[in-house]
Order: sequence, then C-alpha cells, then structure tokens
Amino acid sequence: MLPELRRKLHMMNERQWLLLITAMAIPVYVVAQLLFSTYGILDDRNNDYHEAVVCLLEHGSFETPYGRIFTRTPPLFPLMLAALYKLSDSLHIPRVVLTSTFSITITLCNALWVYKITSLFTQSKKHRLLAYGMFVFFPFIIYATYKPLSLVPFSFFLYGSLFFFFRGLVKDNLVKNMIWASIFLGLSLLIRPIGILLPVVYIMLVSYFFFIGKRIPRNNMVAMLLVIPCFTFLTIAPWTIHNYIKTDRVVLLSSHGLATLRDGFSFNNKKWKEQIPLPEEVSYISDTFFSKRDEMKTTGQVFDFILEEFKKDPWNVIVFYAYKAKRVWYGLDSQNSKKEAVILPLSLSVIVLMLAGMYRSLSLSVELRFLSIALLVLTLYFWSMSLMVVPLLRYMIPVYGLFFIVIPVVFVKRPLGK
Repeated sequence: MLPELRRKLHMMNERQWLLLITAMAIPVYVVAQLLFSTYGILDDRNNDYHEAVVCLLEHGSFETPYGRIFTRTPPLFPLMLAALYKLSDSLHIPRVVLTSTFSITITLCNALWVYKITSLFTQSKKHRLLAYGMFVFFPFIIYATYKPLSLVPFSFFLYGSLFFFFRGLVKDNLVKNMIWASIFLGLSLLIRPIGILLPVVYIMLVSYFFFIGKRIPRNNMVAMLLVIPCFTFLTIAPWTIHNYIKTDRVVLLSSHGLATLRDGFSFNNKKWKEQIPLPEEVSYISDTFFSKRDEMKTTGQVFDFILEEFKKDPWNVIVFYAYKAKRVWYGLDSQNSKKEAVILPLSLSVIVLMLAGMYRSLSLSVELRFLSIALLVLTLYFWSMSLMVVPLLRYMIPVYGLFFIVIPVVFVKRPLGK
C-alpha cells in the first residue's frame, strides 16, 4: 500500500499538490480555532477598530450624529468588519464564525500570493510548494487568525503589490504591472499606514534592478518614477479628501500616529502588562518619557525628547532602541514572559533559515540575488518602522510570510531546476 501511495503522490501535478496541502491545512486551522475558543482567546472583534465599526453599522458612515469623525484608523478594515458583522446578523450566524472564516480564507490567499511570487523566480516545483506549505503551517501565521487582525488583509494587498512589482521587473509589461502594484499598495495603506514609505522603497529597488544590469528602457524608468507614487496616492486620495472635508485637517491615512509613537515608550508603565526585567537604560528612557507623557502633544516633541536624551547620554538611547529591535521578533503586547520564551527560539530558527536561503540565493542567479536583496530591504523597512512604535511580533508577521519565498532554497538541491 505504501509504494502505491508514493506512486500516486509522484504522479500528482502541481495544482493537485496545492489542493492537497490546502485540504490538509483547513482541519489544522479549524482545530486551532477550537483551541483558541477553549483557552478563551477566540474573538470576533478588534478593539482598535470597534468604535469605527459600530459607527458604520449604526449610522452608515464614519461620522456620528454628534459630528465626531473617526480618523483614528484607515477605513478599509473597519468597512470589512462592518460588512462581516452585517452579513452574520442577517444570516443569524455567530459573528465569530464569519470573522474566523474570513481570517482563514485570506490567510490561504496570502499563501497563494507567496506561491505566485516564488514562481516568478524559480522553475522548481518543490521550491514553490515548500514556500506555500511552510507559510500555511507556520505557527505565527495560524495564531494570527485567533481574532480579526488587520495585518491579515494588509498582507493580502501587500503581497499582491509585491507580486505585480516583481512580475513587472522580471517578466514583461513593466508599466502596467507597476500600476497594479501601486494600486494594491495603496489598498494595503488603507488598512495599515505602516507601508507609507514603501513607494520610495519600490523606486530604490527598481534603481538597483537597473544597476545590476537588467535593461529597463529610459522611458519606462521615467514612467515608473511617476507611476509608483502617483497611483499609490490616487488610491488613498479619496480617504484623505474625505478627512479634509469633514475635519478641515490633512489626515493622510490615520490621526493616531502620535498616540502610537507615545505607546512605543511604554514597557512596565501600564498595569495590565506583565512586569518584565529591563536593562537600566531602557527603564530610564521609558520611565522618563512616561513622566512627561502628557506634555507630548506633537510628534516633533517626541523626537525632541529623544534628541535631548541622546545629547545627555547617547548610550541610554542606543540601548533603548537596541532592546526594542530585539523585542520586535518575539514581543507580545501582554509581555507574557512564558509565551515569549517559546516564541523566541522559533523566531530565531526562521531568521537563521531565511538568512541561509538568502546567502545561497546570491550565487544562483541574478534574479534570485535581486529577490534576496529586495526581501532584505523590506525586512529592514518593517523592522525600522516597528522600532518607532511598540515592538511587537505581530507587526513583523507580514515579513515572516515573505521569508518562506527564500527559505526553501536551503532544502531544495536544484532551486532553479524542474
């Protein structure tokens, strides 16, 4: 029976393998949801967006009858949640069933984007299927479905943007693909503003692609310098214009930037968080900022605080941000030390495999070398942006998903072969 099973598996084509992996993954996600429910963490709401969602359901807009406008978050994720809640209520289905189904479905679509991006750079079926399978079964990815998190649909549009971006560079229809890449990028920004500087990163990567010898017609280069920022801005422009009309203020994506920056200095200053041991320098910066928290009315004042502390003692600021840089890869909002102790070795293992895959890719082809550099730049971008706010693992989940594009290179003997 075993030889017969092996023969059947060997005869399966790539689409059948994708379906098999997906069929194996769905029960895993269902069991995970049941475990989340058992441990009391399964939820159908996200507190960061709940007010906006309630406003949409009760008043049909982001404006309350009292004239308050919700600009704290971009609009797309609250709209998604409101639609899910409305559908759930009309079908008389528990909201958590639809929100969990939504999270799982989008997660599987994210895995498909990773598969499609990988397919642009390798002819190896094993490489592509490993990328898909590793993404689908990665514990951090599965855990991100325990409640409706914005990072899941954000990743969908980000990965879609990257697919069109890479396809335009390594395949054909450069400008057309860049238009789609920019639109998808704009849609991702309408969920999470963290990617606001990615148009600049895209332009840098295009310049590098040209620098390493890939011929791009001059007209196309000029067009791309215009297309990427312009179409990204045009995608987010309706929300920005809406905010200006309603509030008479320029709110590009979110008005919550200052609060997010301020939260980035809080470690043991909030009672609901577990108290964790901190380096003396980190405690000093965190406590000093917290004592002046009410005085920080603008982002400029926050940066002035850091500059003043750096002038007093640069070492305190260096240690503070070095500590945050480390916590980004395993930190939880609750600062639960037991959970973080489990997360850290898994996170380190993935990072090591990613670096090994990148290192091997450098010598395989110009395209894979470009891919590795691009993924490294994207990782550094999200890492640096996360340093500005609370250093949490969930902010890096989209980057972890991209790691699986190059990790299979470590295990596949002929990444460029059939």
